[in-house]
Amino acid sequence: MSPDPVLSLHPALAGAEPPNDDLTLLELDQLRERRKALTEREAQVSYWRRIIQARLDLIRDSSIHGAATAEGLERVLTQQLGANQRLGILSVQPRGAAPLAGLDRLWNRTVGDDQAAGTELEADLLAAERELSSLRSRLFGQIDAATAEMIRRYRENPRLAFTALPSRENRPAPL
Repeated sequence: MSPDPVLSLHPALAGAEPPNDDLTLLELDQLRERRKALTEREAQVSYWRRIIQARLDLIRDSSIHGAATAEGLERVLTQQLGANQRLGILSVQPRGAAPLAGLDRLWNRTVGDDQAAGTELEADLLAAERELSSLRSRLFGQIDAATAEMIRRYRENPRLAFTALPSRENRPAPL
């Protein structure tokens, strides 16, 4: 067994994930803050998911070619993003992109020429990617729920939409 067992991200991230409570009980400002926090968390999870996927692709490339190659690295770094991804909230590296729940140890694990260690690392990376994907899906569900609640409130009272705009004092100066 490797020094870093397969990560169990769900318990480690449970406290960092805002609760999925009754959004109708939140004040509008609280609801906006909740949605913003969820969006920032999703960006962090997506960033680390992409990092883990890249490492997994490099491990797989090296198992095919005997070692990681420049062509393999180019292939990994130039893959097209899927058409159904939420590119509107995608960032290259989110602010404060600290490693999630031990992913830095998984990312930094080396295997050298040990084929068994490489196979084990691939399995651990795959498990971490699945857990991150699951967490990301839950976060998308919570973001969608918060957005739907905001829209419901705006439809019920359209004037509430104006409260999202900056006050006259906080508006940027005209060009």
